[in-house]
Amino acid sequence: MKVLPSNNFLIIEEPPFKLQTNYARCTHKCSNQACQKRRIIFKQEGPNKADVSAFKESLEDFAWTCGDSIDDTKLWITNPKLTCKDDIEAAYYSKLVDKGDHPLVCYHCGKDLNVECHQKNIESKDIHKTVKPTVTPDHCAKRPAKKWIERSKRKVDKSGFKKIG
Repeated sequence: MKVLPSNNFLIIEEPPFKLQTNYARCTHKCSNQACQKRRIIFKQEGPNKADVSAFKESLEDFAWTCGDSIDDTKLWITNPKLTCKDDIEAAYYSKLVDKGDHPLVCYHCGKDLNVECHQKNIESKDIHKTVKPTVTPDHCAKRPAKKWIERSKRKVDKSGFKKIG
């Protein structure tokens, strides 16, 4: 067991594999009433949809908070470094939301976005590779200092069309 440094003096065990975007399989909501953020559940070996559905069903009544272990076998894991204070991982948007499997939520507070924000997200994704949306088109309603984030403009060719790839 390799132990990672921790700010809160808890022992954090290093995950058995690297938490890469392509290992993101599903999410689970934090049980802490003040948090309720969706956290990514990773699995290295590619499960089929039935495996993912069965695992998600097994979690329906499972009380879990950010940073806790979600599976004693360590086959399904969450990021142990995350706490309820941390923003939703970027992979949630690039892997799970973009596939259409998960709802579009504020990256800071985890609340569902309104229709106006959904439209802004669609427009932003055409221009930027990374978009972290907020509850309002400008900022998070819980913390106005948390602004809508757009990073890494997509490359366009001379004709003004997006380059694929």
